[in-house]
Amino acid sequence: MKKKIDIKIKDISKQTKPREFFSCDCHGEGIILDDEVEIYVESKIARHSFYFALWEYGQSGTNMSFKERIRWCWKILRKGIPWADAVIMDSGDAEKFAQAILKRIYIARKMMDIYKIKHYAV
Repeated sequence: MKKKIDIKIKDISKQTKPREFFSCDCHGEGIILDDEVEIYVESKIARHSFYFALWEYGQSGTNMSFKERIRWCWKILRKGIPWADAVIMDSGDAEKFAQAILKRIYIARKMMDIYKIKHYAV
C-alpha cells in the first residue's frame, strides 16, 4: 500500500509584500507585519499565521556608546520601560495597517479556493 504524501504549499510573498513596516507617529517605534500561509493539499487543511514585531529605532544589537547608554538609562528612569511596547498611529495609518492585514487574509482565502480547501487548522 502506497503512503499518501501531504503536499505543503506556503508562498504568498509573490502576491503581497513579504514584510511591511508601519511607523509610530512619534517616529521612535514601529511594527512589522508578516504572515505565512500553509496549505496541506491532501488533507485539505490550511493555516494562516500572522507575525507582528515591535521595533524601536536605535536598538541594533551592537555595543552602545557611553552617551547612548546614558540616554537609555534616562529613558528607563523617566518612562520605566526600555523597549517598544506600543505603536501609536493616526487613523490614516491605522487604516493602512488594517487594509494590509485584510489584503493578506483575502489572498490567503483565494489560495484556499484554488486548492478547494474550506478548513483552517487551529
